[in-house]
Amino acid sequence: MMLLKQGLIMRKVYERFEKQFEKVSEFVIHLFINSVVFALVLVLVSAWMVMVILGNESTIDKIGNCFIAVSFLTFFMVQRVLNKYNLALQVKLNELVRAHENASNELINVEKKSHKEIDDLAHELHSTGAADSRENGKGSIPPAMVKRLLE
Repeated sequence: MMLLKQGLIMRKVYERFEKQFEKVSEFVIHLFINSVVFALVLVLVSAWMVMVILGNESTIDKIGNCFIAVSFLTFFMVQRVLNKYNLALQVKLNELVRAHENASNELINVEKKSHKEIDDLAHELHSTGAADSRENGKGSIPPAMVKRLLE
């Protein structure tokens, strides 16, 4: 009985940690794709590169430091492009869900759910979709089930 209580407590702690981690992750992602932050990082890295180039380091160290600076700036640009691509993909998928008569509109903007909720939903939809396709040749999920899963 005590082990069961400890297990439940650990599960609650883990779930709380996961929710906080998702909030922090979302904040960091929005921070990294911000144009103002990129401009600030560009200024800081440029100043650092000037100090490196004017410093007394060897040429190889200077080149290495410049590569590090360029890689750091590239990270911000790649993050922004990937976020834009992901957002465009979500908009397209939402439109397809809206347009398909058998699809449930409850799935629109499902990406705003927590990671665990999306995992649970994906698992449930996968197993239900496989069972439906075996039974009647269709892969559609009943809207009532989707609504229950998203609550």
